[in-house]
Amino acid sequence: MIGRGVEGDIVTFILDAPDEDGESQVVTGWAATTDELELYNQQS
Repeated sequence: MIGRGVEGDIVTFILDAPDEDGESQVVTGWAATTDELELYNQQS
């Protein structure tokens, strides 16, 4: 998932698969790379 972090920066998160209640947990995250920023800008 690519989106805005709490400080407004663009970040990439990896989520686990939704559980039986439809909830996912964040596994890891990092500042978005240039390629990820381009993908985010194309989709927003």
